[in-house]
Amino acid sequence: IIMAKPLGFYEKYGLDVDVIKTAGWAVARDKSLNKEYDASHMLTPMPLAITMGDPSGIGPEIIVKALVDRVVDRPVIVLGDPAVLERAVGFTQAGLTCRILEDLEQADAAGIGTVMDVLPVVEMPEPPKIGTISAASGKAAYDAVVAAIDLAKAGTIAGMVTAPPYAGARSAAGIK
Repeated sequence: IIMAKPLGFYEKYGLDVDVIKTAGWAVARDKSLNKEYDASHMLTPMPLAITMGDPSGIGPEIIVKALVDRVVDRPVIVLGDPAVLERAVGFTQAGLTCRILEDLEQADAAGIGTVMDVLPVVEMPEPPKIGTISAASGKAAYDAVVAAIDLAKAGTIAGMVTAPPYAGARSAAGIK
């Protein structure tokens, strides 16, 4: 990115680019949201967050399979209930190890394809039965999304992805 302008790469493709150093991810995020920047690139390895989705559904298993094959070279954290996510690892027989984090600072990209970093933002009494509609599952999926939004607003994650929630479970929990 830095050398592309002096080497003429931007001009070659008709791009008018100014490379601007910004003091932190939160400032770059705010300037992008305010349309002061058309694009931004982050060099620091801030984690991406994935919410667990409906604990009674396929979301946790989709996450496990995606993490085994992942090519992202930055930390990825899964927000949700550790027991639900460990169960998904067992179902898929993916060979991932769940590493329970106490905070985001512990996340790293060293275990790509072998480790799933889990930030426990939801704690269910026990993993719910797969394939059922439950208010507890709807609330857990919702709470994980809210936690991700809070982390994004605080500027502590690079972005968020949500695994599939289930509208029926959300409705059962009274969440619109």
